[in-house]
Amino acid sequence: MLRSSRDTSEHRVRQRNNSMAVTSSRASKRLGLVASFLILASLSCARGEGEYEISKIELGQQRSIQILASETVYQAFYCQVSVDSKIVVPLFLIYSGHDSPAVIFHIGGCYQQKDREENPKFSRFPIADFDTPEPLEPTARAARETRGRKYNHKHLAQIAEDTYQIFSNTDWDVGLPALPVERSVAIVIGKVTSSKAYLSPDKTGIYSEFEVAIDSVVKNDPKNMIRGDATITVERNGGRARMPSGRIVVSWVSHQNMPRVGGRYVLFLTHDFETPNDMGKDFYILTGYELQGGQVRLLDDTQPGHPITSYNGRTESTLLNDLFNTVAKTSNPSN
Repeated sequence: MLRSSRDTSEHRVRQRNNSMAVTSSRASKRLGLVASFLILASLSCARGEGEYEISKIELGQQRSIQILASETVYQAFYCQVSVDSKIVVPLFLIYSGHDSPAVIFHIGGCYQQKDREENPKFSRFPIADFDTPEPLEPTARAARETRGRKYNHKHLAQIAEDTYQIFSNTDWDVGLPALPVERSVAIVIGKVTSSKAYLSPDKTGIYSEFEVAIDSVVKNDPKNMIRGDATITVERNGGRARMPSGRIVVSWVSHQNMPRVGGRYVLFLTHDFETPNDMGKDFYILTGYELQGGQVRLLDDTQPGHPITSYNGRTESTLLNDLFNTVAKTSNPSN
């Protein structure tokens, strides 16, 4: 997955018994909020047990941020955001400050699913068992360690039985064209033959891998050439973990879905991970389209009106003609 270094927030969702209402602001306002949070963190909560308002920040366009505090948890600060006079994502608790470029949150027990943005199709997310042992063979174990280390989160606690959901809110799709040819190191058409989820080595993150049997290579990576008859592995941040109790923990990224096994896709691939230019050979799914019954279906749930949505429901031939023409133009800019 591609995570922009400009603006990212990550939320670790846990079940709690408190009833404090907290939300995060829109991504475009988040950096300003960090400064406000740091100032507020220097204050003491001396007004008695419970929840009370410290400040309200009006952002315009009927958006406001309400800063709350509580004596129940020592120097705990909460934020509640309203859009069009409606609380949009309740129950965010500032947990451990900020980690460039991430602001880390926990979500409390009064979490209301209906007020969050629509979830992706979690049934497509592969599941990893929390206690799956590491590979015994040293080379395989080292390779898995190297690949999984990218998904470690040094400022987050290990996933546990009380973890409900890990949610990363990023701006990966901001400014993304419908056919992100120039942002992609490779573009392939192929069938997803298998999927598998893994926990990061420190068990703070979950990621998924997909095997893709290539039908054709629309754009190739000159440093890591893909054969037209190859099967390649592609990655995406997120997945599901089955805890020892049987509970399922879900990790997902805003507006991103997972490809389904058996589906045929156009996949736009990148080497960029959480920091620009990962410089490795691993392929991450930037975005894609499913080709089903001669028509195009969206892989990702971007906002209405996003350029990607313009191909939803159109014919496969239209998408592929536009794609090949765009690749040809970017390869020969003088044409």
